[in-house]
Amino acid sequence: MVCWRCRISKEKDNFDFGKSRRLRVCRECVINPHTREYYDRLTIKCNKCLELKTGKDFDLGRKICRSCRNQKKRKGRVGERRERINRQKREWAKNNPEKIREQYGRSKVKNPELRKLKHNIASKKYYNSHKQKSIECTTAWRKNNRARANQLAMDCYHRNIEKYRKSAIIKEHNKRILKSSGGSKVKQEDIDRLYLKQNGKCVVCKISLKKGYHIDHIEPISRGGKHWTGNLQLLCRRCNLQKSSKDPIEFMQSRGFLL
Repeated sequence: MVCWRCRISKEKDNFDFGKSRRLRVCRECVINPHTREYYDRLTIKCNKCLELKTGKDFDLGRKICRSCRNQKKRKGRVGERRERINRQKREWAKNNPEKIREQYGRSKVKNPELRKLKHNIASKKYYNSHKQKSIECTTAWRKNNRARANQLAMDCYHRNIEKYRKSAIIKEHNKRILKSSGGSKVKQEDIDRLYLKQNGKCVVCKISLKKGYHIDHIEPISRGGKHWTGNLQLLCRRCNLQKSSKDPIEFMQSRGFLL
């Protein structure tokens, strides 16, 4: 005979024929429903995680699995412990302000670049989220502290003097040439890209341009050339003065090229 609960074929001696309702259930499967053995064979749905699990994952008579119950307990304990630790830290900080200043100074000396980077990221994030408020605060501070603001501006200029000089030259170049001819404005990024494209060398004599360079128009503006990045090249001072407003092909032929 086949037991309808465990689906295993067994001999008739393993079945109770005295009770009609248990005719198709073997003696091993007929267990008291209030025992652990019976509970382990069931598949129960957890009320917390809504997963189907075996009865072994549940305590007897419970409808929430052991893992969910332990997680709930753990969360409560961790939260209490964290609050207690934070409270102790705050109390220690109040009682030991000198030690905190000492630790802060030590970390500042150890990682100045990292601290500066973190500060810049945090300040940019705050500025982007509170733009109008930041502008109002800075303008108000500059009005009240004009001397300090001027000093900080001068310090910034002296730290980045090369950058400011380059940008000033390009601005003046754009302003002067756009008045006389059409075209578009040229940025410092375009000049840097051109410098890298030329490998930091003069186009004509191949001398290094580390000490300085002139921004030259390939087709001179006096001959109908326009002011844009496609008509620019970087030359050394000597080559640019020799080229002046000559035709580019004639100038290169005079230097021994394009013959």
